[in-house]
Amino acid sequence: MPVQTVPVRPTVGTYVLMAICTGVAALLLATLYLIYRDMAITGAADHGTG
Repeated sequence: MPVQTVPVRPTVGTYVLMAICTGVAALLLATLYLIYRDMAITGAADHGTG
């Protein structure tokens, strides 16, 4: 029984899912960047002073 290849058409759900995944990845990268930048600016000496 041969496997029939169904042409994949991008639906609204596909775009929404892609947008959500991209948004989550962007948020994670932005959070890591902000944390790293904050640590780099303040330094280890000022860590914990608030």
